[in-house]
Amino acid sequence: MRKNVLLTLWLVLPFVVVAVIFAWVFTSFRSGRDEKYAPIGAGAGDAGGANAIGQWLEGEHPRPLADPHTWPGGIELLAPVDAAPWLADPDADPRVIAVHEDPGEKTPRTWVMHRRENEFIARIRSDELVGVEALLVSPTNEVRVVSAGGRATATEPAGRPVLVAPLDPVDPGELLHADALPIHAEPSR
Repeated sequence: MRKNVLLTLWLVLPFVVVAVIFAWVFTSFRSGRDEKYAPIGAGAGDAGGANAIGQWLEGEHPRPLADPHTWPGGIELLAPVDAAPWLADPDADPRVIAVHEDPGEKTPRTWVMHRRENEFIARIRSDELVGVEALLVSPTNEVRVVSAGGRATATEPAGRPVLVAPLDPVDPGELLHADALPIHAEPSR
């Protein structure tokens, strides 16, 4: 009798395991976590996942780059206080100025930055970045763009350094799409 029960359990076990796996998969579909990752690899339309798995097995770990213009969470422009002498001033009120790909297209958009510990920060939605090549961090709204082909550089009337943040694709790291993409402003060259 005992052998019959053990044999029956042994024969039923694969079906129970498959049923548990099915229940686990369908439960995870209902959890609401719908993460959408950019396709990776050559032919990444339909075969991107397979290509990424093959690259991963070969030891390559490709990461998709995030375009600040289309990142769902927008961007978070960061300017460290030590990036320019005028930012260290307690009364500093830096402005963010958009440099458009076509400078004659529209009046530059501006944003105000807020101090957070040892840096200034501005959160900008991605829909506000349409047609924007770079962002400038300046002590005033009066900035003259010196060159806008490929890399924007700028000067400020009082001669204070202007920080530049090109909107090139960046590695998002472990960010979720709801998070703002960090973009760092650097001194203009």
